[in-house]
Amino acid sequence: MKRDLIDNPACVSEDLLKAANGALDPVKKEELLIKSFNFLPKKGFRSYWSKNANFERVAPLYNEFRNLYKVNGDFKSKQLFEDTIQPKFLNVFENQESIKVLNEILGSKCGYDLYEQLLEQGKTYKDIFWRKAPNPMSETSLLWAKNDEKEKRLIALFLNDTFPALIKSETNLLKKEDMLLKFLNTTIFSENHHKNTVKAYDILRQLEALQTEGGAEFVHKDTVLKQLNEMIEAYFSKFKLPLRSEKDKRVLADIVISTTNRKFSHYTPKDVEYSHIIDGLTIAGKRTGDEKYYRAAVDFAIQQNARGDAVNVIEKIKTDDQLSKAFKDEMITVENKLKPELKQMYDGISKMINAKPLNEAFETFTANSEVKKVIAEAGTKFNLSSADVINKMKEGDGKIIRYVMKQSINKYENGAYEDVQSAFWDEAIQYLSKVDEVVKDPKELEFLKNIRLRAIGAKIMSVRNIVPEQKMIYHNILKSEFIDMLFGKGHDKDIAQKIKIEDRAIEDIAISIGDVVSDFQPEFTLHRAIKYNLVEYPHFYSDETRKILNAKLKDMEKRLGIWSDEDFYEEFKRRFFGGGKAPSSNLSKDSAKEILNKYLPKEQQLGDNLKPSDIKTAYRQLAVKYHPDKAANAEQAKQFEEIFKEISEAYGVLK
Repeated sequence: MKRDLIDNPACVSEDLLKAANGALDPVKKEELLIKSFNFLPKKGFRSYWSKNANFERVAPLYNEFRNLYKVNGDFKSKQLFEDTIQPKFLNVFENQESIKVLNEILGSKCGYDLYEQLLEQGKTYKDIFWRKAPNPMSETSLLWAKNDEKEKRLIALFLNDTFPALIKSETNLLKKEDMLLKFLNTTIFSENHHKNTVKAYDILRQLEALQTEGGAEFVHKDTVLKQLNEMIEAYFSKFKLPLRSEKDKRVLADIVISTTNRKFSHYTPKDVEYSHIIDGLTIAGKRTGDEKYYRAAVDFAIQQNARGDAVNVIEKIKTDDQLSKAFKDEMITVENKLKPELKQMYDGISKMINAKPLNEAFETFTANSEVKKVIAEAGTKFNLSSADVINKMKEGDGKIIRYVMKQSINKYENGAYEDVQSAFWDEAIQYLSKVDEVVKDPKELEFLKNIRLRAIGAKIMSVRNIVPEQKMIYHNILKSEFIDMLFGKGHDKDIAQKIKIEDRAIEDIAISIGDVVSDFQPEFTLHRAIKYNLVEYPHFYSDETRKILNAKLKDMEKRLGIWSDEDFYEEFKRRFFGGGKAPSSNLSKDSAKEILNKYLPKEQQLGDNLKPSDIKTAYRQLAVKYHPDKAANAEQAKQFEEIFKEISEAYGVLK
């Protein structure tokens, strides 16, 4: 004990702290805590209350003092605690390197009370794979993140998950304001420092509502209002909105920017399209019954050369009982002017698609410089000359036509959507519209019809923000095409099924086809679009619709030989392990994800918030692309075999 008193008084401090923990008399407990504190200032010849003091030793003592003073008692040292012990403790707390990292993520200082709450929540935290994870608020985790942006974002994600409940339970309005601001900063941090996102907008609106309600002298009112106005301007600046007042603009912002209406996981100003504005104004009209929002929606649609959208808004106006007859009559007059213009455009595009005879459409398509390169590649793959490939295409060899179409689409998909002037998509659509005159194999012909749907979808992507009328016309053509593929023409049973399918399902399938950015299997376009909507949004459709579409999917799978993700994985086990159980892998989930990302296009690489559907889609895409049977020659087949092994092992770990 004597040696400890001289060389290591901190040990004595710990013994006194233990004694204080067992003391029942509050006054006696205070006396022991003060003695414990008095043995802390020196450790050998160095000051214990230095910048780098051991926080884990100081915190228990501080908490004992704090808890003691919550009860009644004739305390003599309370002022000493408030004047000396508490400031020293908070100085040690704030100067920890780990807390500095936390403050950077939060965007402002974290008080000890808040840190305690976060530390407690972190004890039961599970990571993005719902596994028990190390406490993200521990000193080790925070220090690890000091020089690692990815780790900082993971901590920010934990904070984003944790703050809503803490904010909801907080009764002190100024603390609630501070927590909301921290929640805003962690949200921005986790979104790669993007200030303008729908999540950030919603938090700013919460802050504004809190400040408007009052009850405290809020210090950040001007900052919040400025950030909100800047965000609304960022989202709407590229449009000339037909709204006069800032109040009306805020009504629109609450619909378009709010998380409840977003259509993307990261909805930023660059993602806003004219259609979002039209939808937002229409919703505002429906909610408020105010004609000015409906009128603005119609005017804006016409301003954007989106006559079809204007007609759709007017159809909703006609059924809204809140609106006056005079206003409806005015809008009907506008609609009667727009409809003939739209019909003329529709007839013109339909005529253009079907105008060329097969030979002329074929010559135009194969004259394309990129298609010529693909034809040469096809010659190598099928051991033919380019002239032989062209002749076989003319004769209706569906397999070769399919190969040329797929490879040509792959060459054009990256970037072609931005080039409305590219004639490729129309040339491909025109040729595929006539190809049934020579392709007689029903399976190959169905593959080519699917590829035609893909080409129409690509055309929609290329014109959707620049020539909206064409987008709607091609969208309607697309719907007509795949409805015919699903139900045929003139068969009573199929027509009866067609009538039972909900319009929403047809619309969603068409939207899915038009939204795909890159597709390595365009011959399965319709199957993929239907399956996506049934798997992702089954609750959107009636039992009857789901039953009919699921039956159609099974028919397609059987008829076209469509493999599931499990089929590919089973093929991997059969090919490389004789059909037995694949050996266990030493890969971690992160390593497995990196393997898939190594072979995926940059824009399709897997992120942190993985869903099973994302993993399956990525695996199936790569398994199709790198299946050894897809190789052009023996050397490539060997390369594909190794890649196929890699991606299949990675999928086995992630699935």
